[in-house]
Amino acid sequence: AVNITNMVQSPVIETPRLRLRGFRPDDETDQRFIIALVNDPAWVANIGKRDVSTCEQARAFLHNGRSPWSSAWVSAC
Repeated sequence: AVNITNMVQSPVIETPRLRLRGFRPDDETDQRFIIALVNDPAWVANIGKRDVSTCEQARAFLHNGRSPWSSAWVSAC
């Protein structure tokens, strides 16, 4: 069974083995994930440099919708 709970930003979808939620721009864990993601050599080579190297820049990247993932799902196990 799938449990969907509406949150202020985005819904959370849960199964017994998986929990998916949207990014939270003000969450430092999500900010650090974005910093690592957009600075990965494969990302830079295939998508391009995004000039995101601080938590504040990552927050803006997510909060302002500059990312196609601003409302994407991430695992929150």
